[in-house]
Amino acid sequence: MVDNTANAIREHIQFIGDLARKVDVSDLAQLAKIHEHFQQVETLCKTLPQQLSDMLAPLCRKLIQVDEDIILENCPDPHSELNTLCRFAGNLLELRLESDISSDVKLVQGLLSELSGTAKSRQTPCTDSTSDEVETPSQSRDGAPSAETMNEPDLQNAEYVQEPLYVAEQELEYLQSFMTECQEHVENIETFLLSLEQTPDDLDKLNELFRPFHTIKGMAGFLNLKDINALTHAAESLLDLARKGKLKFTSETIDVVFQAVDVLKVQVAAIGNYLGNANGQAIPHPPIQELLHRLRCAARGKAVAASVLPRFGGGGRPLGEILVEEKQTTPEVIEYALQQQAVENKPLGEILKSMGAVSSRDINNALRKQKTSQEVIRVDMSKLDRLVNLSGELVIAQSQVTQDQSVRTNQKLAVLAEQVSKITREVQDIAMSLRMVPIAQTFQKMGRVARDIAHKSGKKISFVFDGEETELDKNVIQEIADPLMHMVRNSVDHGIESLEIRRQFGKPETGTVKLRAYHQGGNIVIEVSDDGSGIDKERVIKKGIERGLVAPEAQLSDQQIYQLIMAPGFSTAEKITDISGRGVGLDVVKRNIDKLRGKVEIHSVKDQGTTFLIRLPLTLAVIDGMIVRSGNRRFIIPTLSIIQAVLPDPEQLSTVQGKGRMLNLRGELHTLICLGELFGIPDATTDPTKGMVVIVQAEDRTLGIVLDELLGQQQVVIKSLGEQFGKLKGISGGAILGDGTVGLIIDPAALLKR
Repeated sequence: MVDNTANAIREHIQFIGDLARKVDVSDLAQLAKIHEHFQQVETLCKTLPQQLSDMLAPLCRKLIQVDEDIILENCPDPHSELNTLCRFAGNLLELRLESDISSDVKLVQGLLSELSGTAKSRQTPCTDSTSDEVETPSQSRDGAPSAETMNEPDLQNAEYVQEPLYVAEQELEYLQSFMTECQEHVENIETFLLSLEQTPDDLDKLNELFRPFHTIKGMAGFLNLKDINALTHAAESLLDLARKGKLKFTSETIDVVFQAVDVLKVQVAAIGNYLGNANGQAIPHPPIQELLHRLRCAARGKAVAASVLPRFGGGGRPLGEILVEEKQTTPEVIEYALQQQAVENKPLGEILKSMGAVSSRDINNALRKQKTSQEVIRVDMSKLDRLVNLSGELVIAQSQVTQDQSVRTNQKLAVLAEQVSKITREVQDIAMSLRMVPIAQTFQKMGRVARDIAHKSGKKISFVFDGEETELDKNVIQEIADPLMHMVRNSVDHGIESLEIRRQFGKPETGTVKLRAYHQGGNIVIEVSDDGSGIDKERVIKKGIERGLVAPEAQLSDQQIYQLIMAPGFSTAEKITDISGRGVGLDVVKRNIDKLRGKVEIHSVKDQGTTFLIRLPLTLAVIDGMIVRSGNRRFIIPTLSIIQAVLPDPEQLSTVQGKGRMLNLRGELHTLICLGELFGIPDATTDPTKGMVVIVQAEDRTLGIVLDELLGQQQVVIKSLGEQFGKLKGISGGAILGDGTVGLIIDPAALLKR
């Protein structure tokens, strides 16, 4: 037996046991995690010896069913069922998973037998009045579960009770994602159903049909969408019997599954309407009790006529409800029209028009409102990137036209060019916004990181975040996740003190870690702060000297001291743990933030806390830059890197041995680099007093760039220089300027290294 598989199974079972001991029966998100880990164990069972796999997999499926019953509130005592999960997880930890499986087989066999007995006592009689006339697939004639079907889910649930469903504000974005995925799954379901009508015995197609129902059920359970969860659970159970050959998939069965799909469409459309007007109202939903009854009867091989079921229309709110809300008619007229619809079997709008009750225009307006308020399609990221690039090219072309002398001297053309300029900018803004997504999901993941680290280190943590609705380029969000994780880990492990120390300083036992995002000056700022011990500057300097990062006589500013903790391999931890102490973490933060053309600032007060500030561009495709000239060449310096621009006096200049020319600005020395000398530009100014100096932040140091003049600030689209010039040190890319020439983008950190 493979050790990796055995270890993985034990880890999943251990997680289930730990979670089951502390989870509440109303916490659907955590119950969904138990469900997921049991499924992982079931999957891993396939690699075990056949005899053990044939028993352990069914046991997992039965425990999954117990978990689902808790989620769907289909059991009289959910707390008892949760205890069952906890107890069985503890028993499963006794599995040895060695070459000799005899003891494991005996253990699982006993658990299966015990669980089957408790399941029999838990079963709730079916509400169908004719249920005792039909023998269920999972029951033998003497009433006991058969060995063959003892693992099947309980299809004879009690009458499902619907209740208004409210969604928390923080879950709205997940609801949007769910609706988008669900619409795709529904389309696949219909395709598979149509195909199965031709070949109802095709096992592969049955499996393909089963999967989207199973996926939707899991997502709905996680989001507490009980109606959708109950409906897809019933359909999934029916299909599970069919794919195992225990139920014939007839035309009547296909009809009832199609009916379930129709209702599912209405449920998803109702979610869309809710998202379009999420004002605290409950999500509307069609009644599903009769449909659940029909699905369960179909699972027992008993057909129920479709006529007993209500008719379900296409998505959105009922047409009559919208017309009454818009005061185009009265409830009495709609009620009469619905009665006529039942007789004539025509669309409600057509009947209302024939009655002369509502005009065609009013009906068309209502039909438009009936559609989902916020339709979403998935677009390949490469297409969005192409759109952004083309919009950038459009801006460049428009700028060239605007600056053309013939356009400037022609008033009519100038007015038209200005109008085109506004439209072009709006197109670019919209193109950029298509890649913008909220940072909320990333923030929420950090809460789990903080919780786990606090648990391991024995600390109490209150994790709060703000500004999670702030939007960033999708590529930036993907890159920022890892640095954020390291900073949160650092705040909890290094920042927040132990319980004893916090008591000594009179602090609350529970430390606070805050995550905040907001816009500032065209950039995004992310703060990670804690109310812990702060950074001990003397200790950091001492470590820096020991590591050779700082000269003993060096005079460092607070920012220069704090930046030392981001040096590779730097750590002030007294011992190495599984959380920290190896000097990796914050150097990853620095490296990744630099790659995103951002910068990190650190502010700390001893015994009060530390705040990390990350400043990032909103997108990686466009940059705010300062256009500068050196000789006859123009360069772009990222605005985010610029500290200040100065016209130095001769007495401010000096030469330091081993460091070259320096600029002394209010007691701080800045290394000077001349662009003209560096890139061999003819006629470029080399004397700082005859040109000017732009002070920029370059990693943990500052740098003075000597150039001729500043030409102005501009937002430019970044272009790659290609393989031939891609490795040019000191340059991170290029941009096409308004006159069609190329301006090279300065990389201050790489410039300093060069």
